[in-house]
Amino acid sequence: MKFLHLESNKLTGHIPHVLSKATSLMTLNLKDNTLSGPIPLWISLLSTLRVLLLKGNQLEDSIPLHLCQLKSIRILDLSHNHFSGIIPFCLDNITFGREASLIDDTFSTDVEYSIDEVSLMPFHDSQLSVYTALGVNFEVSAESEKIEFITKNRSESYMGHIFMSGLDLSGNKLTGPIPPEIGNLSGIHTLNLSYNQLIGSIPETFSNLKEIESLDLSHNGLMGQIPPQMVELNFLSVFTVAHNNLSGKTPERKFQFATFERSSYEGNPLLCGLPLERSCTPISAPPTVKPLVSNNRENNSWEAIFLWSFGGSYGVAFLGIVAFLYLNSSYRDLLFYFIGKHVPFFRLWG
Repeated sequence: MKFLHLESNKLTGHIPHVLSKATSLMTLNLKDNTLSGPIPLWISLLSTLRVLLLKGNQLEDSIPLHLCQLKSIRILDLSHNHFSGIIPFCLDNITFGREASLIDDTFSTDVEYSIDEVSLMPFHDSQLSVYTALGVNFEVSAESEKIEFITKNRSESYMGHIFMSGLDLSGNKLTGPIPPEIGNLSGIHTLNLSYNQLIGSIPETFSNLKEIESLDLSHNGLMGQIPPQMVELNFLSVFTVAHNNLSGKTPERKFQFATFERSSYEGNPLLCGLPLERSCTPISAPPTVKPLVSNNRENNSWEAIFLWSFGGSYGVAFLGIVAFLYLNSSYRDLLFYFIGKHVPFFRLWG
C-alpha cells in the first residue's frame, strides 16, 4: 500500500499502530477526523512518506522530534490540532523539496492542480500499472493520486508528481521563538505558522527561503523588526505578519513587497511605514516647546498679580489700623501702655 486516504470520517482514538507495518506508504491522509493523543513514535518507520496530512483532528502533546526522521516529506500538515510546546529545531532535516529530493520519482507525471475540488487528471498509457485482486483486473495510475493542501490562502488539489512543498503548523498552541533553522528550508514553497502563541523575533534566516511563495506568521506574539533582507524573496506572492507585536519600519516597497497591502501588516501598533497610514517620521520638537513657553508666561503673570494684590491688602490693612488709632485716643494710649510694658526697648526709652 502506497496511498491511504481516510480523511473526513469520524475516526476516533489514537493513530492505529497497525499503520507502522505499512512501510511503503507515500501518502498518509488522516485529516478532518477526531483522532486524539500524540503522534506515535513509530511514525519514523514510514521512511518513504512524501505526504503526511493530519490536519483538523484533536492530536495533542508536543510535535515529536522523531518526526524529523521523515526526511523525504514534501508536504506536512499538522494544522488545527492541540499541539503545544516549541517548534522542533530539527525540522530542517526534512527535505521539503530541496534539490536532493527532486530526483524522487514517487509520482510519475508532472503536476496538474485545480482550485476548489475541481481536478484535472492527466492520463498516459505509458504510466499505467496493472494489478490483480480477487480475479478482477483493474488499472491504477499514479496520476490519480490527489492531494489537497492550503497554500496562498486557498485550497489546491495536486495530481501526479508533487512538486509543491509545504509546512503548515497553524491553529495550534505552539509557544516559544521560531527556530532559526526553519530558514534552512530553502526549497519550501508554503510556510504557515499562524494562530499560535509564538514569541521572539522573525529569524533573519528567513531571507534564505528563496523558493517561498506563501508565508503566514499572523496572529502570534512576535516582536522586533521585520528583517529587511526579506525583500529579496522574489517568488513571495502571499505574505502576512498581521496581529503581532512587531515594531519599526515595514520592509522597503520594492519587488514582491511592493504588492502587499495594509492587511499584511495590520494589528501591529508599533509598526510604521507604507502601506500603513502610520508614518515613521518623528514628530518635530517646536510644537511641544511653544505651549511650555506660553504656560510659563501665564504662570509668571498670575504670580505678579498675586504679589501685588497681597501687598496691597497688607498696605490697606496697615493704613486702616493707623487711622483707627489716630481717631480713638483711648485705644492708642492702651496700645502704647502695652508696648512700653512688654517691649524692653520702649521701656528703657520711656
